[in-house]
Amino acid sequence: DIRLGRMTPLVPAATGSNLLGTRRFSVSQVSAKGVQKLRCIDDFAEPLVNETTVVTRKIRMASVRDLLGSVAELRRLHPGEQLRLLKSDFRSAYRSVPILGDHLRFSDILVCDPDSGQVLATTQLAMPFGAVGAVYSWDRVAEALTIIIRSFLLIPAHRYVDDLFFAELARLSSEARASLVELVSLLGFVLAEDKTPPPAVSQVILGITVDIGPEAPLVSVEPSKLEFWIRELASY
Repeated sequence: DIRLGRMTPLVPAATGSNLLGTRRFSVSQVSAKGVQKLRCIDDFAEPLVNETTVVTRKIRMASVRDLLGSVAELRRLHPGEQLRLLKSDFRSAYRSVPILGDHLRFSDILVCDPDSGQVLATTQLAMPFGAVGAVYSWDRVAEALTIIIRSFLLIPAHRYVDDLFFAELARLSSEARASLVELVSLLGFVLAEDKTPPPAVSQVILGITVDIGPEAPLVSVEPSKLEFWIRELASY
């Protein structure tokens, strides 16, 4: 498992006062589908760990507008051809990016066994949530993967964090989907199977229903997601 190393009981001598700890806490998140999950967050803001990260580039995410631009261009280049929408999602994005070997000495974590009360020590091997470096590290990796996908498969792939989406000619769409999954796997990453549906005229992209039937593309927000977003905004 790339996320954690082997769990071992904490050695008493390792509890010296010269060690600096970072708080880890959980955040409960509810998806637009109503699924609740806990996410572990390392508080790298409080001990100023994030202050040691220097950001020299901006992150630009693709949008539904970019997708619609691709649809318009495909229709211009291939008049009369039917199109299909495809989408996918990188599984465990941050946890698929390893921490540099030289930095592993800063990645030891302590976990308390709730049953025995024993404190166990282990090392986190992958990018943690809460680190500014994790955000930009994943973005660089994901952007490289997106460029490789475009170059080798010749598909107009767009990306938003760990979401992939694009339009393709209907007659090539099934092959494009299979090739996408295979290429990403060969590169050492995994696309979530449940978030890689078959090609379709209508797909939910970034929470927005996009329909590219024979007429002009239609964009709408699902009522359930709209209610969810309204509740989320009202809670702040």
